[in-house]
Amino acid sequence: MVYRADSTYKIRACVITKQTNATLSPQFGCGDLVDVQLKLKPANGIERDVIMGSVHTLHDSRDLPIQESERLVAYVNNKGLELLLGCNANSNHEVWGGES
Repeated sequence: MVYRADSTYKIRACVITKQTNATLSPQFGCGDLVDVQLKLKPANGIERDVIMGSVHTLHDSRDLPIQESERLVAYVNNKGLELLLGCNANSNHEVWGGES
């Protein structure tokens, strides 16, 4: 299943999972941030609620998903959940010329 934010802006982030118990968290999402809540049962057998998300940032963007990310982290801390965020942080690579 592919999860993405319901946004009027360009969508650059998504979460793909095979889990059937994933729930999209639209209150935090935007075109550059999306997260889902999953119930995972690791090898120890104890079921955990986990938030998994994807964040995309552009090197020249002034519209980074900072507020959305901060709200997501505050929510996770408040609820005592686990958080796993994957980030695609693009940078600008310039070649500097100079004398040797």
